[in-house]
Amino acid sequence: MTTIQDIITYYLQEFPGEVQRLRQLQDFLDKASGDAELRSPENFVGHLTASAFIVNRQTQKVLRIYHKSLRMRLQPGGHFENEDDTPLDVALREAQEETSLTDLAYFPYHYNPEVPIDIDSHFIPANRQKRKPAHYHHDFRYLFFTEHKEEDVQIQDSEVLAFQWDDIRELRRLNTFDVITTKIECALSTELRQRRFYNDIQNSVRPNERAKAIVVSHMLPDVFEHLSAIQNVADVVAIIPKPKSIVADVLEKVRTKFHILNITREQVHNIETVLSVFDGSDGRFVIFDIGGWFAPVVNQVAERLPGKILGVIEDTENGHQKYEAVDHLNVPVISVARSPLKENEDFLVGQSVLFSADSVIRDCGRLIQYLNCSVLGYGKIGRSIAHHLLLRGVKPSVFDTEPIRRIAAYNHLCNIPPREAIIRSSDVIFCATGSQSINIQDFRCLKNGCYIFSVTSSDDEFDFSYLEGEYQREQVAIYVDRYFSFSNHFYLVNSGNAVNFIHKAVLGDFIHLVRAEMLVAYKALTEQQLTPGMHILEKGQQQTLASSWLSAICDS
Repeated sequence: MTTIQDIITYYLQEFPGEVQRLRQLQDFLDKASGDAELRSPENFVGHLTASAFIVNRQTQKVLRIYHKSLRMRLQPGGHFENEDDTPLDVALREAQEETSLTDLAYFPYHYNPEVPIDIDSHFIPANRQKRKPAHYHHDFRYLFFTEHKEEDVQIQDSEVLAFQWDDIRELRRLNTFDVITTKIECALSTELRQRRFYNDIQNSVRPNERAKAIVVSHMLPDVFEHLSAIQNVADVVAIIPKPKSIVADVLEKVRTKFHILNITREQVHNIETVLSVFDGSDGRFVIFDIGGWFAPVVNQVAERLPGKILGVIEDTENGHQKYEAVDHLNVPVISVARSPLKENEDFLVGQSVLFSADSVIRDCGRLIQYLNCSVLGYGKIGRSIAHHLLLRGVKPSVFDTEPIRRIAAYNHLCNIPPREAIIRSSDVIFCATGSQSINIQDFRCLKNGCYIFSVTSSDDEFDFSYLEGEYQREQVAIYVDRYFSFSNHFYLVNSGNAVNFIHKAVLGDFIHLVRAEMLVAYKALTEQQLTPGMHILEKGQQQTLASSWLSAICDS
C-alpha cells in the first residue's frame, strides 16, 4: 500500500512548485511516530484529514456545505475512521455520508490514484464547547464528478446545515480555494479530457481480480494516459516498446513510471526469453499485444505455465490474423481489430499516412497530386488512403486480392487495373496489406523512381529476401533510401516501416476509443471464463464506450 510519505513524494513530482507549501506537513510527518499519530483527531499538534471536491458534470459547479461548528461553507470531508485505509477512502466515505450522492466518480489527477489533486494545511480554531484546542488540519483533497441533479443532494450529517453549488469562478475569490480552483479548471479543460475519459472507463471496468499485465506498446505522445489507465486496473509488469515507433522523450517519460523491457519481436518468439518475463511474478497475466508479437509462442507459454495466462488482447488486424492462424489456440484472445470503434482510428491512420507521404515527397521536390498513385490492399486503412487521395484530386489505382473489395474500390471512383500494371506503372505505391505485398520479383518490375510507402512494420509488409544482395542502397534524404541495380531504381521510405510514424502518427482522441475497448476486454478476461480461441466484445459494450467518449471528449 502507498504510504503517506509516498503520496507526498508523488504529489511533489506532479506539483514541484509546492515544496514550500507542504513544508509544515513534511515537518509533521518527519516527527510523527507512526500512522496512528498522523491520523488521530486527538493529536492537537495536527492530524490528517481528507475531503472531496464534487463537480456536477452538467453545470460544472462545485458543491459546498455549511458546517455548523466552523460556520463556513466547505467541501465535504472529515477525519480518519477505523475502516479507512487511505485518505482517498476518507474523502469518498465522508462525501457519501454528508451528501447521499451515490454515483460519485473519482477523478485521479495522478497515475497513482491515492495521490490527491491538492493538499492544504490550515489552522482550526479552538472549540470550547467540545474542549478541543486549536490545531492544524493537513487536508488531502480529491476530485469527484457526479451526474446527479443539483437538487438531489440530501444533507445527512448532524454537523451540516445546508448546501449550495458554486460557480468555480466565484470560488477563486476565496483564498481558501484559490489553488484548488486552478487545478479543477485544469481538470475540466480540453487538455485533460483524455484523462477524464479513461477515468470514466476505469471506474466502470475495475475488475474483481487485479491481474498482471505485459504491454506491447508504441512510444508515441498519446500513449502515457493509456498506460496509466492500464496501471490503475492491473499491475503492469513490463512495457515492451515497439522499436520502430519510439519517440525518445516519450520513452524516457514512460521509463520513469514503468519497467521497460527492451526486447525485439524475434526475441519474443524465443520461448525461454518469454518465460523469463513471467518468471518470479505471482498471479495471473493478461497480454496487451499490438501486431501479434506473442502469437508464435502463446500456446507454448500456456502449456509451460498452466493457468498463468488469462488471455491476450490484440489491437491490430495484422495481429488478429496471426492469432487466428494459430492451430488450436489454448488461451482466449479478445481482438478489437474489427470493432466498429476501430474504424474511426483506421480512417485517420489513412489520413496520417497520406500526410506523411506527401511531406516526404515534397522534401524530394515532387508533388503527390501530379504522380500516378496506387494502393495495394483495400481494407480499412487502404480504403482511407484512397479516399483522401481522391479528396486531393488524385484518382488512385487499387488492387486487393478479394474481388468484392475491388468492386468497392471501383464504386468509390478508383481505378482497378491488374496488379502487374500497378507494379510497373506507379510513381507512388501505398502498401496496406500486412501480408508481404511486395517481394523481390516485384521490386525488379517497379517503375524507375517509384516511391514505396508502408502502413505497418516492414517485416509484415515486405519480403526483403534477396533485396540487399541484388540492389545497392544509398540514403538520398532523411527517411528516404534509393535502391538501384542494373535494371531499375526505386525509393523505399522509412526503411519500409509505417510512414506516419515519421510524424508521430497523431490520430487525435479517436485512438482512445480502441484503447478503452481494450480495458473492457481486460475486465472480460479477468471476470469471465472465456473459452480458448478468438473473441470480440458485444455491440452493447461498444455502444457504452462510444457514449462515454462523446460525453468526455465532445461535450466538454
